[in-house]
Amino acid sequence: NTVYGAGGGVYVEKYTGSFVMENGTISGNRAAVEDSKSYYAGEGGGVFADNCSFTMQNGSITGNSAVNGGGVYVYGKFTMSGGTIGGTGANAANTASGDGGGVYVHSNTPGGYCRMSGNVQVIGNRKTDGTANNYYGRVIEIDTNGLGDNAKIGVNMGNSWPTDTYGTRIAYKNAKGSDAAKFTSDRDGYEVKYNESGKELWLAKIVAPTRIAVPTAKTGLTYNGEEQTGVDSGTGYTLTGTVTATNAGSYTATAALESGYTWSDGSTDAKTISWSIAKKAPAAA
Repeated sequence: NTVYGAGGGVYVEKYTGSFVMENGTISGNRAAVEDSKSYYAGEGGGVFADNCSFTMQNGSITGNSAVNGGGVYVYGKFTMSGGTIGGTGANAANTASGDGGGVYVHSNTPGGYCRMSGNVQVIGNRKTDGTANNYYGRVIEIDTNGLGDNAKIGVNMGNSWPTDTYGTRIAYKNAKGSDAAKFTSDRDGYEVKYNESGKELWLAKIVAPTRIAVPTAKTGLTYNGEEQTGVDSGTGYTLTGTVTATNAGSYTATAALESGYTWSDGSTDAKTISWSIAKKAPAAA
């Protein structure tokens, strides 16, 4: 089914409408743009909900296409407590030339939300250029029932990908540490982190650690009655053990990496550095 406007498969009426999907399939629909007369032209290939609510309880939404929201476009309230949008099978992917190949939930709707629980799956969707494009839009609210063990959600930031390791919040309220593994980034180079204090999930940029050389022992030290340093401190590591000494003898220091650093050979284990102070040669007779 092709619609030149919004809601290729289902259009939920503005303000008064609501749509509950219990099982079933919405597949093979298209929302296209014929002219610019419709404000939402090309939105919601499978389902379009305009200032109202869409509740999905299991079922599948597959093989639909649009400009934005290839599978689903919601300007309002979206609740998903099971089911699959997209998938891994042949022709399962929903596609969009813009954002939200699988789902687009508008972030500026007053009173709107995206609420998920159970074994929801929003995976395998893409842009028309073939790149992964699953969920886009409003921060996901995890329902009190929580996500199931088999939940999988791909997230996409459109043109607003985080540029640091702090990141951008993608889910909140009832998130658990184990939920981080249920979310994946549609773009390489990003990871999902759990924030315990806020029960939140954040998408952050993976920054490659800085490589540094393993510190080496000073050589040629001879007893002179004063304290001497056997291994110099430096950036990216912390020294423990015996770093300075006065008396002649053999000593050991340990260098442990600080966060964000790796040794030049790629290893990350603590390094043991042996050093010594030689005895003072006796004065000539």
